[in-house]
Amino acid sequence: MDAFTTNVNTQLLPNNQSWPVEANDYLKPEFKDKLVVTYPNDDDAVLLWFKQVVDKYGFEYLEKFKLQNPKLVRGTATAIAMVGDSSLGYVATMSADGGLNSQEKYGPTLPKLIVPEKDPFVIWAQTAAIFKKAKHPETAKLYISWLLDKKQQEQPAAWSWSVRDDVAPPAPFKSIWSYPNGNPTALLKFMKDREAVEIFRNQVGFIFGQVQGSNPNEPNGPLGMHPVTGYRPATSRK
Repeated sequence: MDAFTTNVNTQLLPNNQSWPVEANDYLKPEFKDKLVVTYPNDDDAVLLWFKQVVDKYGFEYLEKFKLQNPKLVRGTATAIAMVGDSSLGYVATMSADGGLNSQEKYGPTLPKLIVPEKDPFVIWAQTAAIFKKAKHPETAKLYISWLLDKKQQEQPAAWSWSVRDDVAPPAPFKSIWSYPNGNPTALLKFMKDREAVEIFRNQVGFIFGQVQGSNPNEPNGPLGMHPVTGYRPATSRK
């Protein structure tokens, strides 16, 4: 299971009382110029985060959020990498996934993932399928069986929720099915209605502007409508 929710730099925000947890927390004055967000009009999962918030708080939320002057970037990995780089001064993002116990396993330099108590967040299952005309169907079945095996599913449990009910997430996180504000089927339903997606994408684009910069998954690929030099994590810089 994958989730887009709050990730916080606990070196810059060591006091958990100051962490942004709910959507309106991002609008607090102390977070102006200190947030990173993936262009919502460049990623359907990020777009859904904003759609769910707009459905609850109205389009006024987008206008208020824009006044916080968030750093807009391409790629969810870019967003969380910038939050993890304390020298940049960005304290949080809600447009990326993160490890359930990544800090405990890999150290405090990684952002800490936080699930909101009231506001919606984005959660969906990473899916797999076997093509009907697969050249080696039995091999494909063997691979899927291995992928869903309990022992194998326990490996990514340190990073995110398993799709298996008998693989518990690390404390203090609950079973992914226990969060009423996290709907695992919402993203699929949202993406299927392409007309509604494109309408909302254009509405968001009017507020945040067109996507700029190169795709971090294709550093040498086509640029956005207004090419600029963007931030890349140290591991991907040339």
